[in-house]
Amino acid sequence: EQIDLDMSFSAFLFTMAKNQLLNEFRRQANSPLFLEDVVLNESGDGEETAIERKLSFEEFNHRLEIAKQKLTPRQRELFELNKEQGITITEIAAKALISEQSVRNQLSQALHVLRKELGKYALLFSLFFIG
Repeated sequence: EQIDLDMSFSAFLFTMAKNQLLNEFRRQANSPLFLEDVVLNESGDGEETAIERKLSFEEFNHRLEIAKQKLTPRQRELFELNKEQGITITEIAAKALISEQSVRNQLSQALHVLRKELGKYALLFSLFFIG
């Protein structure tokens, strides 16, 4: 009953599938077992490479914390609520007493700064926070 019949149904299905996939990646990405599997599957070179990749992921987390310091306090708060805690833009807007568009604008600016700061880790950043 909420589907607009004038819109493309295939586009609707694609968007729905993409969102489900991203949600599943984000859910699994929080699991240490998932991270270990990714590291082991990508390494192929043995334990030394896996350890190096784990250190690289830990470095990414460290660099992310440093990069977040370059955000305004409001951008940081909204980024953490949305991207790290999974709170929707609508819920954040209601909680912060601002418009949804203001939340989107602040998140867009925050993501721009973080992408610039974390260029070396673009793949990890995209996996966890873009979408």
